[in-house]
Amino acid sequence: MALRERAQVFEASQWGPEALTAPGVAVAATKRLEAISASLKPNIEVERYRPFGNKYDTLMIPGKDWSTVDVTGRLDYNNIIYPLASAIGYPNISTPGGGTNARLWEFESFATVPDTVQTYTVDSGSTVRAQRATNVILSDLGFAFTRASVEVTATGIGKLFTDGVNMTGNAVYTVTIAGTVSGGTFTLTYSSQTTSAIPYDATASQVEAALIALSNIGYGDVQVAGGPGDEAPFVITFTGDLGNQAITLTGTFTSLTPAPGGSAIASTATGQAITTVAALPVVPGNVNVYVDSTFGAIGTTKLTRLFEADINIASRFNPMWVLDSDQTSFAATVGAPPDLTCRLKMAANAVGMGFLETIRSGDTVYIRIESEGDSFAAPDAALNYMFRADLACKVESPNDFGETDGAMSVDWMFRAVSDSSFGGVARFQVQNLLTAL
Repeated sequence: MALRERAQVFEASQWGPEALTAPGVAVAATKRLEAISASLKPNIEVERYRPFGNKYDTLMIPGKDWSTVDVTGRLDYNNIIYPLASAIGYPNISTPGGGTNARLWEFESFATVPDTVQTYTVDSGSTVRAQRATNVILSDLGFAFTRASVEVTATGIGKLFTDGVNMTGNAVYTVTIAGTVSGGTFTLTYSSQTTSAIPYDATASQVEAALIALSNIGYGDVQVAGGPGDEAPFVITFTGDLGNQAITLTGTFTSLTPAPGGSAIASTATGQAITTVAALPVVPGNVNVYVDSTFGAIGTTKLTRLFEADINIASRFNPMWVLDSDQTSFAATVGAPPDLTCRLKMAANAVGMGFLETIRSGDTVYIRIESEGDSFAAPDAALNYMFRADLACKVESPNDFGETDGAMSVDWMFRAVSDSSFGGVARFQVQNLLTAL
């Protein structure tokens, strides 16, 4: 009962927005995103050294130590604000015209202005075992639009990978039977109910069974690991109906023999409420793509024979490494020249082939990818959930001709550029009912 394998199906990720003025300072990761998953991985560079006269290395010296994060999911109107705030920049949040509860989130990338970006503390794992990284920042973010799906991918870095943490949310207690105890019993009390006597050398399964026998703790509401009591501490985690909330557990050790010495119960993780950010997916059939020759006309000329669209922003940040023993990982991140592109796969008809003249003329085009979802409830019934990406681009290159659904198709690659009429390079807008990250 107490021995559990780490099942992949229960692995989850939780995000905690760090203070903008204190990136890398850990916060409680209390946001669980329904449409987006994040997985952490440790990275350690090791220098090898082989002296002259030896066929094999004699030294393996650890150096740079950091985390990487991989993000996957589906584009939606709620969860997407978390990656955008990191990969593009901290948003301006306003109430749209005619709105009361609705909020318009605007994420903009400018050519000459430093970006204020959101970093996160990310927990990844389960109640069996979990990891954590701070200063998680997304350096690459991609959107892939097809009629079948609208996918989101991202990668980033974080500071030192920490294993064996308690996932934010569930209350955790440690019970230690200390000293030279050789007999007797102890009890545990939760919400005015006390367990039957538990032997000093009980196993984790016995402690778990004693707790579940209480009428106010159900099966699945508590997990116990560690022990036996005379060899190692017990780790008690409250889950299920008792998860993600403050829990008070006490212990009585006076019946242990001889005197219990340092036997004690201690809280090692405070229970906290976890907020699930509900998924409101972008339906592929609601997506429209426009390409216009002036910024003033953006969103006017719809592409009606478009098969696929991708937006990718990459190489946003570099880690800064310093010689300072107080820094266990990179000291900070530094902005780098972003690589922002858009790929459009369209029918090789007059419209699709028309970009051949655009690349030769060097003209700027203005791309809008937009989806409108359901309308809000009153008093915002005149407004809708919305995702919109606007980019000023130059046509960079044609790719190979191909075949899509039996029709001849052509890929065009566009690269985002600074544009005075736009007033920037790219702007992402999301309309929803959320008021904060």
